[in-house]
Amino acid sequence: MENNIEKTSIQEVKIGKEIIIDYLTGSNEFICNDDEIELQVVEDITEAFRSMLNVPNERVIPMEFGKGNYRYAYQLGDGVTLKLCGPINERGVHTNCLEMKGEGCREFERNNGIDAWEDFLFTLGCGCEFRCSRIDLTIDDYEGKGVTFDWVKSKLDRGMYTSGFKKPYTIHGNDVDGYSITFGKRKADNKLSKQLCIYEKNKEQLSKGKECNQEYWTRYEMRFMHEKAHHVFNDLLHAYAGKIRYPEEKKIPKGIEGFKIFVSSLLYSLLDIKEDNDYDASNKNKAKTDPLWLEFVGDVEKAKIGTPQPKEPSWNKFNKYIQQTKGIYDICNFFKSGTNLQQYFKLCAQELSNHIGEIADNKIKINKVNKYLSDLNNNSISKDVLLEQKELIDEFLFDEEVPW
Repeated sequence: MENNIEKTSIQEVKIGKEIIIDYLTGSNEFICNDDEIELQVVEDITEAFRSMLNVPNERVIPMEFGKGNYRYAYQLGDGVTLKLCGPINERGVHTNCLEMKGEGCREFERNNGIDAWEDFLFTLGCGCEFRCSRIDLTIDDYEGKGVTFDWVKSKLDRGMYTSGFKKPYTIHGNDVDGYSITFGKRKADNKLSKQLCIYEKNKEQLSKGKECNQEYWTRYEMRFMHEKAHHVFNDLLHAYAGKIRYPEEKKIPKGIEGFKIFVSSLLYSLLDIKEDNDYDASNKNKAKTDPLWLEFVGDVEKAKIGTPQPKEPSWNKFNKYIQQTKGIYDICNFFKSGTNLQQYFKLCAQELSNHIGEIADNKIKINKVNKYLSDLNNNSISKDVLLEQKELIDEFLFDEEVPW
């Protein structure tokens, strides 16, 4: 499962197989407790994502009128868009959206190395409470040893396969522009939608007028959307940590090797190409997997995608996310107070009073506070308790107004 690249003076020519993330999008909550500092929160979040992606400052380009239903949008290098303060989720909170297209994924690897995906994805999932809504995982074959596009097509045409899809595949294209074999629909009614597309990538690139020096290049592209994408994303984090469901949890190598095994096992679960056999369609699962296909996927077992129940964010996750920008905010407030600790503490107290006043009238936010307090082994609070504390803080600010 090595990713081998041989460079030439014209364009890099790849050999062997390459297993990559080729598209990623999802959302998290836009946490802003005061409309007066909304733009500052936007700038802080954008800087946090810029730093995570390791994109130079000059390549962070604001989009003048935002994008879609979002108030703000930024382009972070090639193929990466960050949209902020957008549609309200089921919890009544505005959301952000990160989208990384194929070129954005490749630029991330050039800037950080392919191993950097592990930390980035963990930060997204655990630090930013990112909920993935689509992820494309791809196996690129640059040699066609044993398993070729024509071999796969021949097997499928003769019905020598089983798949994770209810309906048969469709095929489009021609000899010049290349053929594509597709299982599933991208816009499926099912919230657990998935798609497998096998196509001649080199011919597709040339048909679009792009330079391509690969004599052979077949892409096996697995696309997961909606709830299925969220489950695959979570299982991907487990794979990086060295665990995978087969269908029960088993240990695998950690890091990038675990990622490659997981992606290969997903392909095997979506498409099982069989030895030539005489079984009818209803009994095709009894036939053995063709040894060439088993060698191609890497002698893995079929993965079982988990279906975790949604959980409220934990205090540790929330705290890790906030700490990415809180330090900058605190330092700015300190200097805003003229480096005077008394003035700084007064400013903090005033902001706390404002936050309590806002949250006290919002049941959703009170419930969220109580969830975090439960994680910290503290008693829950009510609106009345919050307002009592606000009154005490306001009295403190009034008493301190004269000497300050």
